[in-house]
Amino acid sequence: MTVFENIDKEIARQNKSRRKVAIEAGIAPSTFQSIMERQRSISFEKLQKIAAALNVSLDALDPVAAARKELTDSLFSMVLADEESGRSWTISDWVKNRDEQVKAIAEKYSIDSSILNNAVPMASSLSTEFWASQNQVEHYLTLTSYSKAWDTYREIPNDWRKDAAIQAAMDIIKKRFGADGNDKIFTVLMGLYHSEDEYLEELVKRLETLAYSSTAKSNNDISR
Repeated sequence: MTVFENIDKEIARQNKSRRKVAIEAGIAPSTFQSIMERQRSISFEKLQKIAAALNVSLDALDPVAAARKELTDSLFSMVLADEESGRSWTISDWVKNRDEQVKAIAEKYSIDSSILNNAVPMASSLSTEFWASQNQVEHYLTLTSYSKAWDTYREIPNDWRKDAAIQAAMDIIKKRFGADGNDKIFTVLMGLYHSEDEYLEELVKRLETLAYSSTAKSNNDISR
């Protein structure tokens, strides 16, 4: 079951409404309703508030999020404890302890260890700058894949790389939906156009060229 299904199941079990849970969690009811309906992304902070409002543990709603948080906390605690005793980790220390923690925590939460493999870096220079960015790292690790994709996209430094990112996203959508992939992508893109403006007119002209040109017709004939 997904985290959203788990939340709804617990709400039903407690004979509550989404609105009541949202208010108790300190989340705007409209925001909570949107999150539950779209089922795309939910921040770790909101997930914690919802768990508290329902008086259940975090792993009861999302065992993967709970496991990732525990893995992150565990590793950073180990590092800080060793630093306080005057011992700095090497890359070998990081890899060894990371692998051990991934295995143990995956078993604890009954999830596949491969799910946690990307939760923390496999290796690191362990520089001062890396540990100084601990809060940023922890924040990133608690995000859903949807939020990670958005955050990472915003970090792409130039337009040509963003072009490549957009192309990659479209390729994966086509892979996911197969023959319907192009239609799905076009439907989303049409939502960015405003009716009867110059940009939509330009799009129509280009589409007409693709649909009605002699080349397009000949290709259709060949495919029949």
